[in-house]
Amino acid sequence: NIDGVPWWDAAHKLMVKHGMPPRQLIPRLVREAKMVPRPGALELLKSLEQHNVPVLIVSAGLSDVIEEFLRQHGALSENVVICSNRLNYDADVAPKSVSPDPPITSFTKEYAYSSASTFFAEHAKRKAIVQLGDSVTDVDPARHVPYDNLLSVGFVNERPDPTKHYNTFDAVVHGNEGSLLPVTDLLEEIA
Repeated sequence: NIDGVPWWDAAHKLMVKHGMPPRQLIPRLVREAKMVPRPGALELLKSLEQHNVPVLIVSAGLSDVIEEFLRQHGALSENVVICSNRLNYDADVAPKSVSPDPPITSFTKEYAYSSASTFFAEHAKRKAIVQLGDSVTDVDPARHVPYDNLLSVGFVNERPDPTKHYNTFDAVVHGNEGSLLPVTDLLEEIA
């Protein structure tokens, strides 16, 4: 019965204790997990790359897995920065620790944005943000980022009552199979 940061800490400690996953195993784990990108996600990332738009992916997952997933789908480009929990490997074999501390969780994503201050400093002249998220709290961190325009798109996956999403986001995509192609089309129009 643990929640929030203690859950992530416990999970990360178990990974370190048992040396799992070894770095060389991550590509196979990602491939065999048969994870599929949301429809339109790869096209959106390709469009953002072509227009040289910086992308910050904030996740409570593991950056090692996210990077490998993007690599296997040809979507890990120079404009993409991952702000997530990272396995720190001992001689490229077993994880010896996980950073940052405290970990990035669905409860601490606001902290993750502050830890990405270098990303925001590098792109300080850009004043428009497109923010995507599946939790209503995913829009909170933008309060600390200076912008002139913000478009927020929320994902309502299997929630029984999407009212909070409607009240929080500018646009809402329904279902696990909801496509990001309209976001790509909108960004293409703006570009």
